[in-house]
Amino acid sequence: MNSLTDVWGNVLQQMSQQLAPTTINTWFDEVEVVTMEDSAFVLHCGNEFKKKTIEARFLPYIRDALRELFAPVADEMCFLCENGAVLYGPGTEEGAPLLSKTLLPRQEALALSRAIMDIPGCDVIIEGQNLNYLCGCGPELVHEMAVNHGNLVTMVDRPEDVPEEIVKIAAYCPNGMDGPAALLAPRWGEPFHMAVAGLVWLDFSIATKGTGLAEMCGALGVSPEETAAFGDNWNDQAMLDMAGRCYLMEQADGALRRTLADSRAAAVREAPRSCRDVCDELEAILSCAQ
Repeated sequence: MNSLTDVWGNVLQQMSQQLAPTTINTWFDEVEVVTMEDSAFVLHCGNEFKKKTIEARFLPYIRDALRELFAPVADEMCFLCENGAVLYGPGTEEGAPLLSKTLLPRQEALALSRAIMDIPGCDVIIEGQNLNYLCGCGPELVHEMAVNHGNLVTMVDRPEDVPEEIVKIAAYCPNGMDGPAALLAPRWGEPFHMAVAGLVWLDFSIATKGTGLAEMCGALGVSPEETAAFGDNWNDQAMLDMAGRCYLMEQADGALRRTLADSRAAAVREAPRSCRDVCDELEAILSCAQ
């Protein structure tokens, strides 16, 4: 597979074993692959009716096809989750060992959750090891997290009702992040690591993807200089700074690109590289290693 288009072509081929050709041609003819980042494979469909039908009927087929496609290496992969707060070692989806988990102080996490809920137009996602807890939000966010992101979600009446240890807090700010960030940073930007994670997301954690990468290197017995990292936003900064080879996606914030160039130059490290297609870059890296 040389590109994301190849990955999507293989997914369609896998699904053709379960779905009729007319079904695939009817519903997927306007679907385009956008990117693959973190654990998300992002698709775009300009036809709203087809998009909703795919979400309602065909997402399990897509997920199963992706699992089948990556099955030969899936059990050899580590997974760095929740901005580095949760690290799984190689293994099956059900049996991968938990290598590390970095917790938020519970009372401070609950207070932050309430502060986010007090901001008009913002919702809070309280994240445990494997489950997202939504509190006081509408059906739009439930759909966003469960369908568009593929997360396991449940509703709670109050932050205090979350029954497990908390690894990350996310603020969903559909009206823009500047105002909420200005309100939250003075109190919560210091005890936690606050980072922009997308156009409408602010993340709060103790861990960073950089600390997670360090944990992964320790578990695998490799040095950070032997790693390559891909990212596109500020919550990737610590990981991109630490990796031996650093790739920034083309859509990344220009300020992030300049910050990384300065920090890596100061550490006498290779400048960030620009990346359009993760698969193409990985193919190039692997071909050089052979």
